[in-house]
Amino acid sequence: MTDWKDELSALDAEGQERAAGPDLDVLRTRVRRRRAVRTVVPSAVAAVIIVVLASILVPLRGPQPRPAAPVEGCGQTVQQAARTAFGVAEVHDSGEGPVTFELSGNAVLDTGLDSTGFGSQIRTDDSYALVRSNNTTMAAWLTIDGEVVAVLRPEHVGDITGPIASDPMQWFDTGWRVEGCGGQAIEAGEYEIVAAVAIAPGQDRTASATAVVLSEPYGIRFEDPDPYRNLGWCAGPDWPGEQVVEDTDGWKLGLRLDSNMPTEINRDELSSLQADVFVTNRSGGPLNGSTGHPVMAVVADGTVIGGTQGVLDIALVADFDTDATITYEAGSFLTLCDGSPLPKGTYELYAVMEFFFDTPAGEDGPEGDRTDVRAVGGPWKFTVN
Repeated sequence: MTDWKDELSALDAEGQERAAGPDLDVLRTRVRRRRAVRTVVPSAVAAVIIVVLASILVPLRGPQPRPAAPVEGCGQTVQQAARTAFGVAEVHDSGEGPVTFELSGNAVLDTGLDSTGFGSQIRTDDSYALVRSNNTTMAAWLTIDGEVVAVLRPEHVGDITGPIASDPMQWFDTGWRVEGCGGQAIEAGEYEIVAAVAIAPGQDRTASATAVVLSEPYGIRFEDPDPYRNLGWCAGPDWPGEQVVEDTDGWKLGLRLDSNMPTEINRDELSSLQADVFVTNRSGGPLNGSTGHPVMAVVADGTVIGGTQGVLDIALVADFDTDATITYEAGSFLTLCDGSPLPKGTYELYAVMEFFFDTPAGEDGPEGDRTDVRAVGGPWKFTVN
């Protein structure tokens, strides 16, 4: 390892200057209440830049092309855990020598999370290889003050071994199962994720690792699952009652939802029904961002029995002047959850909308500078004759 250090010492200062790690206090402020997926393109390239993206947080399926040994380390420092995982004694922090290793992705995860997916982007101006060592390609841990409190056990690891080229950039996917030390569930709170890879100088894919490089710690928050996630959908939670309208952060921000839903409608007219939602800004200032078509939920006896269940887009403009109102189309007619027409009877209708505001700035979104809110309107009672 000494020879490798000597060979690359000229790049050390430059690498640290061009790719200094993020301020952890800044990272911690980028905590958001709900998930968003971020694609990152590094703004500067040191000897090696690795950017890890948190992807869709659901259990992963499919083949496992690269088996990986279990990664241990509970109760150890990440340096000790890295030595054990890769069987390599020389461990460096990001920015020590020629390598910079940065993490980025979701700032908030659920405490009940089973698996998380990562994608990585690698680029360098020089010639090095990421190599497998001790049958391990990449390792990752959840830490508090540098001590491992949970292990991200590899379920699927793409092929990241081989020379790192400056152009084109290389991508690979990984999947991890979050396992608390001692089998304990992850508790809500502030943590840091640290990952590690093994590296060797040259372009030999099968070379023996000469060092392990740790990533910059990435600040992350685990929160209890949002009880209102998927609110309004047939597969979502039970409807919590009328109080949900004023419980939402959209209401607290000042959004008020109304609708032109008729109070009575003939059953044979349901297929042509088009209900609109009117959103008024009562926040006292301008709001600028985006949203999607309203999800309309038909509720009976506290259960979502139908609605407009096919609305997923988030490409609608949501730029409100103070006290301005914008009309949004619900997008489709009302049906039962199985797609059949609503039977005769009296129902309650609610509208659920997600807004992503750049103004006012907040702590949500991939950059931690956005305000994301869920707004609910209703109930609007209607009768099908």
